[in-house]
Amino acid sequence: MSPPKHRGRVGRRKIFGIIFLSQTRFLLLSHNQLKQKDMGFFSWNTCDTGESIANAYSTRPTFPVHMITPDGRVFTEENYEGYGEFGGKDFHELLAELNGLESDRDAGIDLTFKNNPSGDNTPGVIYPKLVECLEDDVVTQYNNLPNPESCEAQGYFYGDDEEEEEDEWEEEEWEEEEEDDEE
Repeated sequence: MSPPKHRGRVGRRKIFGIIFLSQTRFLLLSHNQLKQKDMGFFSWNTCDTGESIANAYSTRPTFPVHMITPDGRVFTEENYEGYGEFGGKDFHELLAELNGLESDRDAGIDLTFKNNPSGDNTPGVIYPKLVECLEDDVVTQYNNLPNPESCEAQGYFYGDDEEEEEDEWEEEEWEEEEEDDEE
């Protein structure tokens, strides 16, 4: 039995992002996987403080995050779950609306990644902005902030950083004990 004949491009797919599982292991996510809510976690860093928006299932505590728009709307999320929803509003759905499209998550994802594999700062795209500290004048705050950037840890995979910090602490403690023994 011969293999099926394919027409067009075979095996080509857009890569959306990388999830780092450890220093040597990572997971590539395709553009289509992002469209499935059960594909895995994703997150951003806040536009005002640069803090990673951890999700409720990570080892880090969550904090209130406000998704703001150029017209002053605010969607507040107290406990981010890792799937792009803030205060009951999907980030990519809102992005589609801000860019004159229907309220459609898939359309927002397509727009974000159009000719831009990272999805960050796609030219000509208006993004919702994510902030930790909400100011009284939301429109001015929005206008003074950069667009959100994807979080490399995807709001969840923080384990390596914490292990490295523990290793450094243990090494320092070990060095102090060695110095004490020499005296």
